[in-house]
Amino acid sequence: MSEECFLAFTKSAENTHSEGIEHKFGELRSQCLSVEAYNKIFHHYNFTIEEKHEICDVWTSKVYFAEVKQVSGLKSYLCCMLEPNDQGHCHGCKNQDMYELKHPSRGGYEEGDASIHWPFMDDPDYDHTY
Repeated sequence: MSEECFLAFTKSAENTHSEGIEHKFGELRSQCLSVEAYNKIFHHYNFTIEEKHEICDVWTSKVYFAEVKQVSGLKSYLCCMLEPNDQGHCHGCKNQDMYELKHPSRGGYEEGDASIHWPFMDDPDYDHTY
């Protein structure tokens, strides 16, 4: 899992000016896998990245959100730093009771379908007993 997070971070960092900054993966804090159809899967992560500027020896830690989405077999990556007040909404994570996983308030990620509940049932009133 940490490899997917760091890959998402690396792809995102390619678009920013991070020259002179060394990065390494910190820790995976939480994750949630959502399958909405056989050809639509997305995985949300909260993790930390440690960074050190070349002019000092101090490592600092920042919390990030990443999404790895697979649609019709093609993967796409999204990654952004989380702000302390981020409270973005995600049906995919909420429907699995993953309330500790934070999402960016600005959106841009797959929010899931409110009608799909774990384990992949459309009707939340479905009787699970046999």
